[in-house]
Amino acid sequence: MEKYRDWSDPGSGINPFVPLTKPRPVWHTIWGLTLGAVLAPVKMVLFGLLLLLLALLELIGILVYRLPLIGRFAERLAQLVLCRGMLALLGVWLVSTKRVGKKPFHLNPGETIVANYSSYADLLWIMANYSPIFALPASVDGDKLVPVSGLGALVRSLGHWIPPARSSTGIGMEQLISIARAQAKPIVIFPEIVRTNNTAVLALSASLCLACAKAPSLHGIALSYSKTRHSLPFSAGNSIIHMFHAMRQPLQTMSVKHVSPANMTLAGPDGLGRELATSVGVKLVQVKAQDKPSFLEFFNTGIKNSRK
Repeated sequence: MEKYRDWSDPGSGINPFVPLTKPRPVWHTIWGLTLGAVLAPVKMVLFGLLLLLLALLELIGILVYRLPLIGRFAERLAQLVLCRGMLALLGVWLVSTKRVGKKPFHLNPGETIVANYSSYADLLWIMANYSPIFALPASVDGDKLVPVSGLGALVRSLGHWIPPARSSTGIGMEQLISIARAQAKPIVIFPEIVRTNNTAVLALSASLCLACAKAPSLHGIALSYSKTRHSLPFSAGNSIIHMFHAMRQPLQTMSVKHVSPANMTLAGPDGLGRELATSVGVKLVQVKAQDKPSFLEFFNTGIKNSRK
């Protein structure tokens, strides 16, 4: 859209933040206006109950999940069942998966996943499959990370969280790996930091890329969705409204590509960004996470602040 051109990539013209507007198939529209509109409120209540149950189990799990042997199994089972249930309520019944590289693709404790970031559904799928530690950047252009639980990362994903420009908190990758190994979990990092509309991968922070490169075993996860209106990418707006419209649809498409460490190409300053963009099947743009707050301000209020 012309009014959002200040946040478009100069080379390609792609805007990675504007919500998708391409029409869905006619039968999806008819479903969404009839039975889908009736079922969506019910689905939202059930989604909220599952989210509440996830929070309660995480609170109880402070003790239970630390038990030897059964603790980690119980945590993985709980997240698998609850997160798969929430994905089903969103319309994701089947996920197309592809693996690039040699097996096995089992993740050992302390191994790291980097993934593109477009939706709260990203976290649900990752939690269901890996039950990891999520590592959030302590600052928008730094190399320090803050470990959070799956629930903590999911709650932030339902809003428009962005780290501060500078921060004295956070830990280095080496310490994060030690924590993950102690908890028998892999690590997940979204190097784009903020969500996009799944049509591009943002330019990544050089400091954060260097931090990711310190991981001894780095996996890539590329998550893709339908590029149509009311699909799961959530780049702007209200999460409750977005979720309601997504749940009105009869189904949602989701595909995942897992790139093994041996097949991750990280050469050059843009190596990680280009690898993610190639895996998702989109372009790497010059727009950065730092551009998102001004876009959201203009999107929500019409107050325009030019990109710096």
